[in-house]
Amino acid sequence: MATSAPVTIPIRAMTLSPGSHLLIENVSWQQYESLLAELGEARRVPRVNYCRKMLRQLRQ
Repeated sequence: MATSAPVTIPIRAMTLSPGSHLLIENVSWQQYESLLAELGEARRVPRVNYCRKMLRQLRQ
């Protein structure tokens, strides 16, 4: 069985087109808090939601 390495891309390197969204499953609360810290307090875009280990990033 082949194993694959996880893809690690800095969140700031990801860009979403207006109206699009990104869903990431199995995200821990600690990972979510780290993401918010990386994005910074002053950010408005992208909008980030977290519910039941699901991270949703939205661009309006």
